[in-house]
Amino acid sequence: MTRDEDDERCGAICYPIVKPLLRYAALCQGKDATINDLKDNIREKDVYIAQLKSKIELTNSMEIQLKDKETILHLKAIEIVKMEKDIGDREAEIHEKKDQISKMELQIQSRETLMQSKDKLIRELENQVNSLKRTQGKLVDISEASSCLPFTDATDILTIGLPGIGPFLVPCNSSVSGSGWTVIQRRVNANENFNRTWIDYKLGFGDLRENFFLGLEKIHLMTLSQPHELNPSKSGRRAQGR
Repeated sequence: MTRDEDDERCGAICYPIVKPLLRYAALCQGKDATINDLKDNIREKDVYIAQLKSKIELTNSMEIQLKDKETILHLKAIEIVKMEKDIGDREAEIHEKKDQISKMELQIQSRETLMQSKDKLIRELENQVNSLKRTQGKLVDISEASSCLPFTDATDILTIGLPGIGPFLVPCNSSVSGSGWTVIQRRVNANENFNRTWIDYKLGFGDLRENFFLGLEKIHLMTLSQPHELNPSKSGRRAQGR
């Protein structure tokens, strides 16, 4: 029997027995491949799950950080609200201060105006006082006048005083030959008698507004107190001195 014949006889007998085994082996090989694929898939899933866990942990950490930041933001918001309230209070205080400053400025302006008015009044009063002092000085000079010189431009009957005699009236003339002349004699008509005694000429006589003689005693005291000059005038036949 040849080899080929043996193979045919063996194949005819063995194949039905081995075929299921071969199928089972093939099936097992397929399942092993499937199992390997499943294992690979499981490993991939495990890796993916590990990645997901890592991401979840990261997410949880981020959530915690977010919560912390939310807490911080909430606290900051509270601080901002408080600061806004403080700013509002400060602005109200500043506004109140501005109102007070405006009122004070108005008061200052009013006081400055009042001070200016008072300064003006003080200057006016000072001018009045100075004027009164000058007038008082003139009055003192006039009250102590021993001739008509202090009366400047006066042309009238005025009072002078001399040591050794009480105040007396004299005619002062400033309309002729300048100011300050004391008229000691005047004869304008024949209504007054000039043929008099020594006593009359010593004491003086007549009407000071018309015909008169002032008196030798008064003329002596006037010229004794200070130098005088004599100005005889033919107009109205008068004599005057200063």
